[in-house]
Amino acid sequence: MVGRRSGCEENAASDDARDLGNAHRSTTVPTPSNHDLLTANEAIEVLDVKRPTLYTYVSRGWVRSFPSSNGRGRLYVREDLERLKSRSHGHGNQATTTVTLGPGIPSFETSLTKIDAGGPIYRGHSATSLARSGACFESVAELLWTGDLPEECPRWKKHPTCDDHLRDLELAIDFAKVCAQHVKSDAAPSLMAVRLGITAISVQRRARTASVRRNDLNEARELLLLSAALSVICTFGDSPCPARPPSACSIAMRLASAWKSTSTRIEHSRRARAIDHALVLAADDGLDKLAVAVRMMAVAGGDLYACISAGLDALAGLEYEGTCMQLEHAVSDLVSPAAVRRYVAVNADQGRPMPGFGHPRYPAGDPRTTTLLELAAALAPDERRIRNVLALIDAARDQGAPTFEVGLVAIAMALDLPFGSAATLVVLGRMAGFIAHVFEQWGTARKGDDVSCSERSGVIHRSR
Repeated sequence: MVGRRSGCEENAASDDARDLGNAHRSTTVPTPSNHDLLTANEAIEVLDVKRPTLYTYVSRGWVRSFPSSNGRGRLYVREDLERLKSRSHGHGNQATTTVTLGPGIPSFETSLTKIDAGGPIYRGHSATSLARSGACFESVAELLWTGDLPEECPRWKKHPTCDDHLRDLELAIDFAKVCAQHVKSDAAPSLMAVRLGITAISVQRRARTASVRRNDLNEARELLLLSAALSVICTFGDSPCPARPPSACSIAMRLASAWKSTSTRIEHSRRARAIDHALVLAADDGLDKLAVAVRMMAVAGGDLYACISAGLDALAGLEYEGTCMQLEHAVSDLVSPAAVRRYVAVNADQGRPMPGFGHPRYPAGDPRTTTLLELAAALAPDERRIRNVLALIDAARDQGAPTFEVGLVAIAMALDLPFGSAATLVVLGRMAGFIAHVFEQWGTARKGDDVSCSERSGVIHRSR
């Protein structure tokens, strides 16, 4: 079983699966130009497979399909078919990916995530399939860290685990509050708050002990829980989220509670499920620039917090947060799809392309984006901002396919999340992948929870 959930979360997952099916039939998502589309018979001929196999590829997200203009059958994207065919005849079963930067610089190899025609593949599991099947973010994080996918959604323990760690977390939260007070409210300083908080904890723990334990799964879980709390605090300034969040709630449930909206009737469990969906898809993107930055710090001897800080600094440098905020402004502030199209045209005439289009790793389009757009449309089919997102994609078609950030913004609009929350989802999601890259660079993460607080404070003893 994949990340099995309980109670209302299971019901929400089944609701989302039904809604996604309806979205496939009722949502109009802009399609590639006609010459990029093939009929089912043509697609079968390209792949040299049987029709059921083609349908399997589509269901797994490896090949995109769109309804034909006459309503008879579906059409399939040629680029996806050719990429899938080339992988089957080349190195489609290659277990690792290697990046070499240059002379004197270590090369990096990973078996965590491959990029396929269907998007990221986490240790053999399609990210889009995991999200659609209802796997929670905690399950996917554990999969990336250990290689094992839990049968049930893990219930991570309360944090902190000792008084020293409580003081660390309180200090980090103080940093976040100061950040929220001194940065303009429209700057959405989620990334800044998390970076400051993690830096504060790293300094405190290094001051207490010269030796730092590595590959500690409890530390990783605690770090993600802390970062979620910091993100909420920076969104609202003085957040009610305590240093000790309830252990019964997943990260997605906590975010859904903090980001509740009075303008949408989407029930809490379904909001949490949609947030989980986005976090799962954001968890890792292979050996990209962010992962390399994290691994370089690991090679240099940094502790877990220093390594994650390096990844967050790189995330800030690549302006992921700015891209999300510009997209949020565009679809929120403009009153209609027609206004969005005019906005894109004016910017194009002035040589200012829209951010969020044309990713070099996904020239034919990021399958994760399609998944998020379908979910957003299913959650809020009459939402003006969702129509604006689709108009934006159509108007910016000549600038390339929409990137993952466009899909995240669509989810944020559908759920009426606070401004800046799309960037927060990027930050929290990628941190799970950052931790996995650190563990892989150091060696296999040790499984289990048999690590005492005194061990993690520098005194080594294990209970067996």
